[in-house]
Amino acid sequence: MQKYGWWAVWGWATLILVLSALRVPNITAVNTTHLDKVAHWGMYGIFTFILLLLPNLNQKTNFARYTIAAVSAILYGILMEILQNYFFSARSFDILDILANITGVFSAAICFYFFYTKPTNTP
Repeated sequence: MQKYGWWAVWGWATLILVLSALRVPNITAVNTTHLDKVAHWGMYGIFTFILLLLPNLNQKTNFARYTIAAVSAILYGILMEILQNYFFSARSFDILDILANITGVFSAAICFYFFYTKPTNTP
């Protein structure tokens, strides 16, 4: 991740942008009422995880590292919803999408903390 970290960030951000602009087909055979919220949760969770793996953020304190990653992912999610409202005719603004994004961000941060943060030796 050291060498390709920023490529991963920009690649995932681009994927989110493209998927945010696409028209979503209406599938009536399957109940997909909240399936898009699960997708938002997962996409922004992965985005946060990638941000937390960046070598530049590893040099920061844990608080700064998590804050930078979380705020960046949340602001990007809000930006995507605004773009959907004003520029992507096939999509619309949804506050519940933003809440799903935020939930994904915090879920990823919590998982990252428990699985990737090295414990400190305290006497």
